[in-house]
Parts: sequence; structure tokens; C-alpha cells
Amino acid sequence: MACCIIPPGQEVHTTTPAGRTIVIPPDVETYVTFPPAIPESSASDTQKPRYARSLLLLSDAHGIHLPSTQHIADRFAHTLHCPVIVPDQFHGSPHPLIKPPDFDNDLAMRELPVKHNPDSVDPILTHVLEWMQRSPEHEKGGLGGVSNIGGIGYCFGARFIIRLLSQHQISAAVINHPSFHTSEELNALNGSSGPLAFYAAETDEIFTEEKRREMENVLKGNGVRWMETVFGGVEHGFSIRGDDNVPEVRFAKNQAFTGAVVWFEEFLPSE
Repeated sequence: MACCIIPPGQEVHTTTPAGRTIVIPPDVETYVTFPPAIPESSASDTQKPRYARSLLLLSDAHGIHLPSTQHIADRFAHTLHCPVIVPDQFHGSPHPLIKPPDFDNDLAMRELPVKHNPDSVDPILTHVLEWMQRSPEHEKGGLGGVSNIGGIGYCFGARFIIRLLSQHQISAAVINHPSFHTSEELNALNGSSGPLAFYAAETDEIFTEEKRREMENVLKGNGVRWMETVFGGVEHGFSIRGDDNVPEVRFAKNQAFTGAVVWFEEFLPSE
């Protein structure tokens, strides 16, 4: 699967989202989803200290309104019993889900990391992380003083999970078929960074085998606690946009989800 292309006719999740969209000050549109045992919550009524941990999910280039992204966020909230926060990294201009006939996807992919670079994305994530760690009684609202924050990123979002982990802004991380990260960002990870797991596709035109080997060597050389799983018979994007009708893809997708759950249960304290 080429980056950010959903083949015509491929099924996407059509289940009703369990979460909802809020705006985190000053203007970050965010999909938030909570464990089912807890009544529906919002930036104004979440009570402290309801959650010991929370998960920051950074999407692929399609952004927070991709049904598959909301579906997997809901699954993490249900399985990990914690809030999952999915901010709009693109400030309202993600890669289009429905593309016009003359749309140049290759050009759009080249422009994406230029337009949505750390100078534009980092401040968005700062607002979100501050909100997650604030009390709901704060004048700008908050999630409730969450201290243990994990991060999971897909494709585009994986780059910024790497950055947050190297900056010690999250405690543990999982990335899936990462895109657009630099060698400098990767090398900023070291033994004091939280643990990192990554899931990769055998065939990936962005996270190539060469880049995968580079990541392995850096993590090993820098003393990072890490784990890697590579799935054969799948392509870039499998864990978030993979076709469930294809057995190999469905298996890899489910294993990447389950592996992330196990990783966070081990390395993201819930008490």
C-alpha cells in the first residue's frame, strides 16, 4: 500500500465512534475517547485524579477524522482502561481522504513533511500535553493531572512520537511504519529515553529496509530499550489502514495492536 492511499472499494471502519471531538486551548481540534466504565467525559468535567495514565495517539497523514484512527483509539481506551487523546497535528489541513481525479499524491507526500514540520507540529503537541497534565479546575481546563503518558504513532505521527520520547515528554512509545523522521531525531534517543517498540512492513517504500536497519543500529548503539516486529506479506500503512479482508494483513494489524497493548501494560504504569 502506497503511503496515504486507500484503494477504491477497500472497507474502512463504519462503527459509531465511542469518543468525541473537543477543542484543546487555544485551537487544537482533538478526538478524545475514554474507557467505557467511566461516564462520558470532557475537558470541563473530568475529575481529578481519575486516571493514572493516558495515551497520546498521533495519526497518519489523514488526521483525526479517519474512521480507522478513531476506531483504534476507541479500542486502546477500552483495552488499556485509560483516556486516549488524538490531536489534529495538521491544524485543519490533513491529507485528503477523498481525493479528486487529478490529485497528485506523490507531490502531496513530498510537500507534507515540509508544510507540517516540527516548527508547526511541536507547539500543537505542547498545548495538548500541557492540557493532559492540568487539573480540570484550571482556567484552560485539563484532563486531570495525568503523569504517565504513553505515545503511539502511525506513519506521519510516528516521527513526532520519536521526538517526544527523546525529549522525555512521554514515558513509553510504540510506532508503526514510521515516516519522515530524520537521522538526527533518531539519534536523539538514548538510554535515558523511555522504551520504544516499532512495527514494520516487509514492503515499505518510505520506511525501507535500509531505514529499518538504521533504526535498529541506533537503538542498539544508544542503549535504548527496544523491540521490533516485521510482518511479511504486508505493506506500509497496514496497522491503521490495512484491508481486513486479506488474512495476512488482518493478522499483522491485530498483532500490532495486541503488541502495543502488551508494551504499554508493561512500561506505562496504571497506578
